Amino acid sequence: MFSIYIDSTVTLKIGLLNSKLKFLKFSDSDELKTASILQASIYNILKEFDIDFENIENFYVVLGPGSYTGLRMAKGLADILELNNISVIPLYLHQVPYFAGISSGYFYSNAFKNEYFSYSWDNESTKIKLLKSVPENNFYTNDIKLLNKGVDVSELIQEKSDIVFEHLKQKNINLPILYYRKIEEEFKGNQNE
Repeated sequence: MFSIYIDSTVTLKIGLLNSKLKFLKFSDSDELKTASILQASIYNILKEFDIDFENIENFYVVLGPGSYTGLRMAKGLADILELNNISVIPLYLHQVPYFAGISSGYFYSNAFKNEYFSYSWDNESTKIKLLKSVPENNFYTNDIKLLNKGVDVSELIQEKSDIVFEHLKQKNINLPILYYRKIEEEFKGNQNE
């Protein structure tokens, strides 16, 4: 059996995993409008490896943090899959380093509106907040513009996929979409404009 990984928080990242949860293929599109390529990307990766849809055991779908449109698209796909009794395992990108065995650190992502999503963790606590700038070096990110100071969390997912996805599989949790801010704040507009 195989699994598919989908991350549409910024650009579309899609991967095919074998039964040992190691990537057979991982691709990252430069396309920011991921809705136009999601279905074709899934079809193409299955066709490339001559895999029928019935041989997909799990879909690992990133539900945040990320852009509103990208997350709604991922959630919509997850809902359709679940309605068809296909296993969907949700995850948040900012938790990947912890699941990979990194006991403390930071994750930052561009939250738009001149703010950055900040997640910090250690053995005792976790904190989420929005910041005006990124104060640290040596952090994880999914943001192309921050890679000069941080580590791409996608690289960690690829290196430790078996550990991360097995952890998620065992947890069997249902996660809501995690936007950068509450919906009423998201659509309020930028007060600095």
